[in-house]
Amino acid sequence: MEVKRILKLSASMLQLHDIEDIVDRVEILEDVDNVDLKLLLNCVNLINDTIATDYINLKETLNITNISGRLKYKDLTDKHIYKIISVKDAFDNGLAFKADMNGITCPTGDIKITYSYFPKTVGFNDEINCYGCSLTERVFAFGVVSEYLFIKFNYDDAAIWDDRFKNAMKNIVRHRKEIIMPKRRWW
Repeated sequence: MEVKRILKLSASMLQLHDIEDIVDRVEILEDVDNVDLKLLLNCVNLINDTIATDYINLKETLNITNISGRLKYKDLTDKHIYKIISVKDAFDNGLAFKADMNGITCPTGDIKITYSYFPKTVGFNDEINCYGCSLTERVFAFGVVSEYLFIKFNYDDAAIWDDRFKNAMKNIVRHRKEIIMPKRRWW
Protein backbone atom coordinates (compact mmCIF):
# COMPACT_ATOMS: atom_id res chain seq x y z
CA MET A 1 0.00 0.00 0.00
CA GLU A 2 1.41 3.35 -0.98
CA VAL A 3 1.25 6.09 1.64
CA LYS A 4 0.63 8.67 -1.11
CA ARG A 5 -2.43 6.72 -2.25
CA ILE A 6 -3.75 6.49 1.33
CA LEU A 7 -3.26 10.25 1.76
CA LYS A 8 -5.04 10.96 -1.50
CA LEU A 9 -7.99 8.71 -0.58
CA SER A 10 -8.20 10.30 2.87
CA ALA A 11 -8.17 13.80 1.41
CA SER A 12 -10.88 12.77 -1.04
CA MET A 13 -13.07 11.39 1.75
CA LEU A 14 -12.54 14.61 3.72
CA GLN A 15 -13.19 16.70 0.60
CA LEU A 16 -9.82 18.42 0.95
CA HIS A 17 -9.25 18.88 -2.78
CA ASP A 18 -6.19 21.11 -2.34
CA ILE A 19 -4.40 18.26 -0.57
CA GLU A 20 -5.33 15.83 -3.36
CA ASP A 21 -3.67 18.22 -5.83
CA ILE A 22 -0.58 18.57 -3.64
CA VAL A 23 -0.18 14.79 -3.34
CA ASP A 24 -0.35 14.48 -7.14
CA ARG A 25 2.21 17.23 -7.76
CA VAL A 26 4.79 16.87 -4.97
CA GLU A 27 7.55 14.27 -4.65
CA ILE A 28 9.00 15.39 -1.29
CA LEU A 29 6.81 16.39 1.65
CA GLU A 30 9.38 18.89 2.96
CA ASP A 31 8.75 21.01 -0.15
CA VAL A 32 5.18 21.65 1.05
CA ASP A 33 4.09 23.88 3.89
CA ASN A 34 0.61 22.42 4.41
CA VAL A 35 -0.35 21.68 8.00
CA ASP A 36 -3.30 19.43 7.07
CA LEU A 37 -1.15 17.21 4.83
CA LYS A 38 1.42 16.74 7.58
CA LEU A 39 -1.38 16.01 10.05
CA LEU A 40 -2.80 13.38 7.68
CA LEU A 41 0.65 11.74 7.47
CA ASN A 42 0.81 11.64 11.28
CA CYS A 43 -2.65 10.04 11.27
CA VAL A 44 -1.36 7.37 8.85
CA ASN A 45 1.32 6.45 11.39
CA LEU A 46 -1.19 6.45 14.26
CA ILE A 47 -3.51 4.09 12.38
CA ASN A 48 -0.56 1.92 11.38
CA ASP A 49 0.27 1.48 15.07
CA THR A 50 -3.39 0.85 15.93
CA ILE A 51 -3.72 -1.89 13.31
CA ALA A 52 -0.49 -3.54 14.50
CA THR A 53 -1.52 -3.55 18.16
CA ASP A 54 -5.29 -4.11 18.02
CA TYR A 55 -6.03 -6.11 14.88
CA ILE A 56 -3.07 -7.69 13.08
CA ASN A 57 -0.19 -8.32 15.46
CA LEU A 58 3.22 -8.12 13.86
CA LYS A 59 5.11 -11.06 15.39
CA GLU A 60 8.63 -12.29 15.07
CA THR A 61 10.67 -15.06 16.71
CA LEU A 62 14.37 -14.77 17.58
CA ASN A 63 16.69 -17.67 18.32
CA ILE A 64 19.45 -16.46 20.63
CA THR A 65 21.83 -17.62 23.32
CA ASN A 66 21.21 -15.91 26.64
CA ILE A 67 24.42 -15.73 28.66
CA SER A 68 23.65 -13.24 31.41
CA GLY A 69 19.96 -13.93 32.10
CA ARG A 70 19.07 -10.32 31.20
CA LEU A 71 18.45 -9.16 27.61
CA LYS A 72 17.83 -5.57 26.56
CA TYR A 73 15.36 -4.98 23.74
CA LYS A 74 17.78 -2.71 21.87
CA ASP A 75 20.32 -5.57 21.81
CA LEU A 76 17.78 -8.04 20.42
CA THR A 77 16.45 -6.13 17.42
CA ASP A 78 16.09 -2.69 15.88
CA LYS A 79 12.29 -3.04 16.02
CA HIS A 80 10.24 -1.36 18.74
CA ILE A 81 9.03 -4.29 20.88
CA TYR A 82 5.84 -3.68 22.82
CA LYS A 83 4.96 -7.19 24.03
CA ILE A 84 6.82 -10.44 24.70
CA ILE A 85 4.51 -13.30 23.72
CA SER A 86 6.59 -16.30 24.78
CA VAL A 87 10.03 -17.53 25.72
CA LYS A 88 10.90 -21.16 24.95
CA ASP A 89 13.96 -23.31 25.29
CA ALA A 90 15.58 -25.27 22.45
CA PHE A 91 13.02 -28.08 22.91
CA ASP A 92 10.00 -25.71 22.67
CA ASN A 93 9.25 -25.91 26.38
CA GLY A 94 7.85 -22.68 27.80
CA LEU A 95 10.13 -20.76 30.15
CA ALA A 96 9.25 -18.31 32.88
CA PHE A 97 10.27 -14.75 32.09
CA LYS A 98 9.81 -11.24 33.36
CA ALA A 99 9.52 -8.37 30.91
CA ASP A 100 9.79 -4.69 31.72
CA MET A 101 10.15 -1.49 29.70
CA ASN A 102 13.84 -2.00 28.89
CA GLY A 103 14.27 -5.73 28.51
CA ILE A 104 13.53 -9.25 29.58
CA THR A 105 14.83 -11.47 32.36
CA CYS A 106 14.78 -15.20 31.62
CA PRO A 107 16.85 -18.38 32.12
CA THR A 108 20.21 -18.68 30.40
CA GLY A 109 20.93 -20.94 27.42
CA ASP A 110 19.57 -21.26 23.90
CA ILE A 111 16.12 -19.69 23.79
CA LYS A 112 13.41 -18.61 21.35
CA ILE A 113 11.73 -15.29 22.05
CA THR A 114 8.48 -14.49 20.27
CA TYR A 115 7.45 -10.84 20.44
CA SER A 116 5.07 -8.29 18.92
CA TYR A 117 6.39 -4.99 17.65
CA PHE A 118 5.28 -1.61 16.33
CA PRO A 119 5.74 -0.98 12.61
CA LYS A 120 8.33 1.55 11.52
CA THR A 121 7.22 5.15 11.03
CA VAL A 122 6.37 5.70 7.38
CA GLY A 123 7.01 8.77 5.29
CA PHE A 124 5.35 10.42 2.32
CA ASN A 125 7.00 8.22 -0.34
CA ASP A 126 7.00 4.95 1.62
CA GLU A 127 4.94 1.81 1.30
CA ILE A 128 3.22 -0.20 4.01
CA ASN A 129 3.68 -3.88 3.29
CA CYS A 130 3.99 -5.50 6.71
CA TYR A 131 0.43 -6.88 6.72
CA GLY A 132 -0.05 -10.04 4.70
CA CYS A 133 -3.83 -9.93 4.42
CA SER A 134 -6.65 -8.23 2.58
CA LEU A 135 -6.12 -4.83 4.22
CA THR A 136 -6.71 -2.24 1.51
CA GLU A 137 -5.78 1.39 1.14
CA ARG A 138 -9.46 2.31 1.38
CA VAL A 139 -9.91 0.65 4.79
CA PHE A 140 -6.67 2.24 5.97
CA ALA A 141 -8.00 5.63 4.81
CA PHE A 142 -11.17 5.12 6.91
CA GLY A 143 -9.01 5.05 10.01
CA VAL A 144 -6.92 8.02 8.89
CA VAL A 145 -10.06 10.11 8.30
CA SER A 146 -11.39 9.13 11.72
CA GLU A 147 -8.16 10.15 13.47
CA TYR A 148 -7.97 13.41 11.51
CA LEU A 149 -11.54 14.40 12.39
CA PHE A 150 -10.99 13.48 16.03
CA ILE A 151 -7.90 15.69 16.20
CA LYS A 152 -9.87 18.52 14.56
CA PHE A 153 -12.56 18.18 17.32
CA ASN A 154 -15.25 16.97 14.90
CA TYR A 155 -16.36 14.14 17.17
CA ASP A 156 -19.65 13.24 15.48
CA ASP A 157 -18.13 12.67 12.04
CA ALA A 158 -15.07 11.01 13.61
CA ALA A 159 -17.35 8.45 15.30
CA ILE A 160 -19.00 7.60 11.96
CA TRP A 161 -15.67 7.04 10.22
CA ASP A 162 -14.34 5.14 13.24
CA ASP A 163 -17.30 2.73 13.03
CA ARG A 164 -16.59 2.18 9.33
CA PHE A 165 -12.94 1.50 10.07
CA LYS A 166 -13.62 -0.88 12.97
CA ASN A 167 -16.28 -2.84 11.06
CA ALA A 168 -14.00 -3.19 8.04
CA MET A 169 -11.10 -4.34 10.23
CA LYS A 170 -13.32 -6.89 12.01
CA ASN A 171 -14.27 -8.31 8.62
CA ILE A 172 -10.63 -8.51 7.57
CA VAL A 173 -9.40 -10.35 10.68
CA ARG A 174 -12.48 -12.55 11.09
CA HIS A 175 -11.82 -16.26 10.80
CA ARG A 176 -13.94 -17.73 8.06
CA LYS A 177 -14.99 -21.35 7.94
CA GLU A 178 -14.33 -23.35 4.84
CA ILE A 179 -17.53 -24.22 3.01
CA ILE A 180 -17.70 -27.90 2.15
CA MET A 181 -20.46 -28.99 -0.13
CA PRO A 182 -21.87 -32.49 0.29
CA LYS A 183 -20.89 -35.03 -2.34
CA ARG A 184 -23.32 -35.42 -5.17
CA ARG A 185 -24.72 -38.83 -5.72
CA TRP A 186 -25.41 -40.00 -9.18
CA TRP A 187 -27.73 -42.87 -9.54
